[in-house]
Amino acid sequence: MSWYEDFLKKFFHDSIDKPFNIPSHEQRAKEYAEFFGIFKIEKHDYDYSDRIASCMERSLLPKGIQQTFTEIRHPLSDEKIEVKDFESNKVLEKFKSILQQIALNYEKLGDNEQKSLSIWRNLLENIKEKIDDEELKKYFLLLPADTRIPGHSIWEHLKITTAIRSFENFQNNSLFLFTIGPIKSFISQARKTQDFYMASFILSYLTFIAMEEVIEKYGPTSIIYPDLYKQPLMDWYLTKKKGLSVKGFDPESIILPTIPNRFVAIIGTTNEEEIKKLANYMIEKVKTEIKNAMEIILNESEINLSYDQKKILETQLSDFPQVYWVAIPWRKGNNDLKIEDLKDFFTDEKLSNWKELYNFATEKGEFTPNIGFLYQLLYTSLEKSMGSRKNLREFQQKEEAGRKCSICGERNTVFYRKDEESNPILILDNLKFFYGKNSFIKLDDKKISYKILVEKEGLCALCFLKRTFDIYLEKVVDNIFKDFSFPSTAEVACADFKEKAIKEAKENFNKYITEFLRIVDKEYLKVEPLPKLKKSLEIKKENNLEGSWFYEENLIEKKIKKELGSDIKQNELDKLNKYLESIHKKVGKPNPYYAVIYLDGDNMGK
Repeated sequence: MSWYEDFLKKFFHDSIDKPFNIPSHEQRAKEYAEFFGIFKIEKHDYDYSDRIASCMERSLLPKGIQQTFTEIRHPLSDEKIEVKDFESNKVLEKFKSILQQIALNYEKLGDNEQKSLSIWRNLLENIKEKIDDEELKKYFLLLPADTRIPGHSIWEHLKITTAIRSFENFQNNSLFLFTIGPIKSFISQARKTQDFYMASFILSYLTFIAMEEVIEKYGPTSIIYPDLYKQPLMDWYLTKKKGLSVKGFDPESIILPTIPNRFVAIIGTTNEEEIKKLANYMIEKVKTEIKNAMEIILNESEINLSYDQKKILETQLSDFPQVYWVAIPWRKGNNDLKIEDLKDFFTDEKLSNWKELYNFATEKGEFTPNIGFLYQLLYTSLEKSMGSRKNLREFQQKEEAGRKCSICGERNTVFYRKDEESNPILILDNLKFFYGKNSFIKLDDKKISYKILVEKEGLCALCFLKRTFDIYLEKVVDNIFKDFSFPSTAEVACADFKEKAIKEAKENFNKYITEFLRIVDKEYLKVEPLPKLKKSLEIKKENNLEGSWFYEENLIEKKIKKELGSDIKQNELDKLNKYLESIHKKVGKPNPYYAVIYLDGDNMGK
């Protein structure tokens, strides 16, 4: 059975309005499923998956306990929200009417895959939009799956149930963890804020590229961490690759690197060879993406290289990224994993405590515990396995003698801009070039601008990829990356100056920008304004000059030549200084300092 057929049967095993009338919720779930064209759902289609998910979420319920829907609890702090006494019958009629209306739109979808993806992503938003009771709307996203332990929502329970692969009393699942890096060194090796940003985005993007294979094979709910619901790249995937209309998707949000460099999934197999095949395919997919990115960047930059010359770049890219993965099957042979099967990961005392707890749940609990009861142990084992795997680092000796990259300092310089000439070059032999022989290819100065490479700066292939990755993203992901810029430290530092200048010296401010861009004709100097300025003062990229050029110490011939590669006449420079001075007289000079707020959430549970 395909994941999406499995998804549809499991998603509608519980009704989303379950807490308002628990005894009849299964009948309502069946009725709601039929609204969406899903018929003949049998108990064995979802029962064991439901029991495993329930055991993961609420495994220690005593027998015979009942509780009406009176509160919602926070799963970490245990703080609670008191729920007002709704008239259940009216609420249920409202939900029924809403679902009947919404289901008509789902009839237009092409197949069960599109229907499944749309239900997962849009249904909650569709329902919320039609609820006219503000009090009910407030609780809607938090409606508990079980009123006795109201700390997890019905939506979360449905997600976990659809992620678990089972057939009657047989389950076939593994926990799977995939991570790419190096994260700290790759991001920290930077000379510009855009280097920091793009390094973070590349890791986020490549992780999602790997994740796509799990999504295609096992569905989006199989990804446990991070939750893909409303993730910008996931919405982009649904829109561009699946042709779906995504509720509330803002295309501009794609620029946010919200996917971490790792993900955890429940995958529907315990077969070792099948898991290896999946992981190896994902690694190959990531490596191919990097190779394709470099090829597109070279083509767009009109850099034509021979096969051997391309190999120079491929060699430097070959060890990026570092990829690690581990999996913990939930079965051992023909049986579900038992506590003692995890003895390599825990002390005897820890396992003894868990066995005692398991026996207590078996004797006193409402239901006999299953593999879901061990989820905490399984997840901890997964993380410990990853820690062990990372200690076994692959190492490949590479001998590179020559001048090193200006950013990472690890690999040889391949792209370079000399003092005496403005054109960037691609070095074919580092040692020959830097020690007396001209072994290089001259590149187009407009294609490889000063935004990418300034004088005396040399980049290796990987850092060049980082500096130019927006070229690739524009072609493959979205046009929003066209002429992409990220705020520099100067742009951040002078943001309050710009705000004041627009309010109190707008005419002088606009004259300065217009004249500067006329004299120094560089398109990349037009940068996206900070969100606050963009929203409150309606500044656009077209009329926003990069912040460095509002500081008088930068407005000198030598600086402009070095940073922008432009010659400027003295009379033009005097004119710009005059305009800038007129702004400074009215609103003062921009502050050369900025503050950074550092937030660390490691102890947020406390």
